[in-house]
Amino acid sequence: MSRSSPWVRAAIVVAYFLAFWLALPAALYSVGRYFDAALGWELDSHPWGLVVLLLGLGALSWSMLALWREGKGLPVSALPPPKLAKRGPYRWVRHPIYLGFQLAVVGWGLLVGSKGLTWVVGLGLTWLWVPYALLEERGLAKRFRQDWTRYERRTGLLPRLSLYGLVLVLVRLGLVRVRVVGTENIPKSGPAILVANHLCYVDFLFVSRGSWRKMWFPTTAEAWRHPVSAWFLARLASVPVRRYRVDPAACREVVRLLREGELVCMHVEGERAPLGEYRGAPEGLADLIRRLGAPVVPVGISGAYDVGPRWSDVIRRRPVEVRFGTPMSLGTEAKRQLDAAIRRLLLEDPERIDLDGLPIHKLGRILWCCPSCLAAWIPPKCQTCGAELRSVRGLVGIARPGDTPAYVTLAELARPVWALPPPTSLDCRAEVATEVRMVGTPRPLQVLGTGTLEISRDGIFHDLVDLPAGEIRSVTTERADTLQVATRAGMWQFKLDGLSAFRAQQALTTWLGSSDKPQP
Repeated sequence: MSRSSPWVRAAIVVAYFLAFWLALPAALYSVGRYFDAALGWELDSHPWGLVVLLLGLGALSWSMLALWREGKGLPVSALPPPKLAKRGPYRWVRHPIYLGFQLAVVGWGLLVGSKGLTWVVGLGLTWLWVPYALLEERGLAKRFRQDWTRYERRTGLLPRLSLYGLVLVLVRLGLVRVRVVGTENIPKSGPAILVANHLCYVDFLFVSRGSWRKMWFPTTAEAWRHPVSAWFLARLASVPVRRYRVDPAACREVVRLLREGELVCMHVEGERAPLGEYRGAPEGLADLIRRLGAPVVPVGISGAYDVGPRWSDVIRRRPVEVRFGTPMSLGTEAKRQLDAAIRRLLLEDPERIDLDGLPIHKLGRILWCCPSCLAAWIPPKCQTCGAELRSVRGLVGIARPGDTPAYVTLAELARPVWALPPPTSLDCRAEVATEVRMVGTPRPLQVLGTGTLEISRDGIFHDLVDLPAGEIRSVTTERADTLQVATRAGMWQFKLDGLSAFRAQQALTTWLGSSDKPQP
């Protein structure tokens, strides 16, 4: 007779109930009492036993209810649920029913005062249910394939330390100085996409302060290339994304998270703003967010540029304010809607920055020419015209000896420098590395060596690799000293010595976008 028959299914359920909920507890109690007698242990009831027993039974009930609601089945291995349960207690551990049962046995032993039942049988159950659970997981892996693989990677067989939860607690206790406004706009449940500006390495800490709900952050693949940082990122709700190319794996992961009702936070500028001003969302990303169909919550982060300006390689403790806007739906003009919503939430744009305590010489990464005479210089003083940088109340100015500077934001001071047309070519020493595989989990890059780098309208030419302009598909930056260039064939990183990565990126973007760019 087929298992699909209602009578057969009912008989299987009854058999499992008798075996695992009556016969098994009776057998465990008998074994526990046997050890009591063999070792001369007397019964000694503990009042906390009832609490532990109720916690175990509560965990059991919650787990079975979650399995019934989401998995559409019962904890009967002969009649496996048709769907994979991942919510409720299954969010924290892969087999909460077994853990709940074990906790109930320990509580039962404490309540009746049986040391054998508590310590020998109760704790010894681990050596029984863990191998059995691992055997069950072979079948789960075959039935649910990639869905199970992702779930297994995120959820432990035994409860794991929640690094994300620990970070949330530390943030609430004052790890960072952040004030949040509009937290009622973050949905209490269900999927949503938070879209924010990006100024600092630790922006995710500021945004996560807005809710106890877990937020997932797409993070540059570069941060995943080192084993230590990858370990932390995997436990901080991070999704690796290769910014230099279309990344289907990252897109699929974001879609899956939203389908599972998660919060996803995207810093829509892609890179951290080097000058402290909002640069807007790329058209393609804005359209992708629109097509995802989830509610969009705009987020404005103010003050983070003063915490850790990208050019400085410094992180410091400064006050930050995060504003969460009203959820919205995007239409055909998604980019305009996103940019307008984020800008409305910013306290000022561009931002001010206090230069005291920062490595001023590194300002050359964003001010590669003197803002006064536009000659090459080493901040804070121009060797050509004698002009010197000054700072007051977060504003900066530059003036020659005897003159009074006009104080503006750093972004405004940099505009004449960034408006300069690129020279015929740029050159420096650079270490070059390449990505061996552009799919799968990001791995450490293969370092090819150090040599002379020349960047021109014709492309990028290094002693070890040549990238003609017609083959280049994207130009991005990592940190403040690395140029990242992608072609259809691969990706190359150039760690620059003596040349601003932002200047190189700007020059390449100008040349590659010009009408006389070599065609592929």
